Amino acid sequence: MSEKNKEQSEIEYHNQTIKNKEYRKVLSVNRASKDSVFTDLFSDPEYLLELYQSLFPEDKDCTTEDLEILSLENIFINGPYNDLGFLVKDKLMILIEAQSTWNPNIPMRMLTYLTRTYRDYALRHKFNNYGSKLEKYPKPKLYVVYTGVIPYPSEKLHLKDCFISDEGEEESSVDCTVNVITSINSSGILTEYISFCKIFNDMIRKYGYVLNAITETIRICKNKDILKKYLESREVEVTRMLANIFDQEVEFESYARALEREMQEATEKAVKEATEKAVKEATKKACKETEERVSKETAEKVSKETEERVSKKDAEKYIHLCIEMKLSKEETISRVSEAFGLLAEDSEKLFEKCKNRY
Repeated sequence: MSEKNKEQSEIEYHNQTIKNKEYRKVLSVNRASKDSVFTDLFSDPEYLLELYQSLFPEDKDCTTEDLEILSLENIFINGPYNDLGFLVKDKLMILIEAQSTWNPNIPMRMLTYLTRTYRDYALRHKFNNYGSKLEKYPKPKLYVVYTGVIPYPSEKLHLKDCFISDEGEEESSVDCTVNVITSINSSGILTEYISFCKIFNDMIRKYGYVLNAITETIRICKNKDILKKYLESREVEVTRMLANIFDQEVEFESYARALEREMQEATEKAVKEATEKAVKEATKKACKETEERVSKETAEKVSKETEERVSKKDAEKYIHLCIEMKLSKEETISRVSEAFGLLAEDSEKLFEKCKNRY
């Protein structure tokens, strides 16, 4: 089987595994290394030299032998891209981070990266920062290659902007500058890399997270002479790396959906519990109010009945007294009505009742 047919077979195989959602097993090694097109591209000394020359075109004498990739463990990951660090002639330390989304915390992250890199450099060269001799370190240059679409605030980011400060207060004694590289101010291989990312994003918007987006990206870039040599030599590896991005996106979307479901279930549970509690409290309150109202009505009724009985008994005594005093019927009724607040007809009934007893 020819090399070309072999590569085509591998691509078809990856296409099938992606469709079956089994490609996680195939890409497990790649995912574990957290590799990316950015780091893979510039791990090649020739492409790394092109990168350096795009940043420092005035240095015509630099060769691949003057460059040394730093082996510091990658600690910054944004989507599919990792950071890159390398030394130039042991005098210049260049740290670059590729970003597909804008992050205003880049200066602080790069400072952390820089201090760890200098720590490893000091250990490797057996520097003594506590001695009387001044130790000389390579000068740092910090860059972020931004391939996103959200507008960025400035071509230079400053660490001092990450610190809390009051108006008019003296500026921080610690600062560093991160240069932002985009399609506007890039050149050489960096322009090609940014164009590659743009085409890839366009293909994702057109096809979605499927293998067609990858194959079309590679085809278009080769036709436009964008990273052509690199893509021709490592097409299968690039396909795997880009497919790994899909794997991460699928996992992220799955996690996001699961998180959304959990939040929805938690919200529904909280609403249900709150509703049940409110209903329970409302029922308890209503029962208490009903009980109090019934008790009050009962008490008032008993009190009224008692009062009526007492009032009637007193009225009868008063009538008996009037009869003994030989008062007339009319005068007795009038006095009883006035004394006990009774109607004349009620007073008359009481009078007749009492009169019959005599």
